Amino acid sequence: MYQVYLLTVIINIFGGILLASGFFKEKFPSLEELEKFLTDNKAYVTMLSLALLIIGVLKLIIPASPAASVAQDLVPALLAIICGISLFYGYYKKVSDIDSGTTSFMDKYVYRYRDIIGILTALSGLVHFILPRMILL
Repeated sequence: MYQVYLLTVIINIFGGILLASGFFKEKFPSLEELEKFLTDNKAYVTMLSLALLIIGVLKLIIPASPAASVAQDLVPALLAIICGISLFYGYYKKVSDIDSGTTSFMDKYVYRYRDIIGILTALSGLVHFILPRMILL
């Protein structure tokens, strides 16, 4: 399904850029207002997080081409799922003051590397767009 393929590419690029906005804000100070608007908008962050999760799972279930079913879309799908979880957790962490074992696990292993995950997600979307039939891309 080419619709799911195109959604994966677009969602991975936008989600990765938003997740790594701290890194991009340091390099390009003019993006600070855009990043503030996007991260403060509850509906945008929630919808993008859910879209990343849903499209990531759909990408694992529905292959773009029947030649290489899951292996062809494995990396973009997994990065979309991890990016969606990280985006949602980042917003949850900002608006909530609850501290538990789960939040410490997420801080230690996932959210700490959000810039790297975001850049990898955006790059996987871009490379997946340029080389759509590449195995494990």
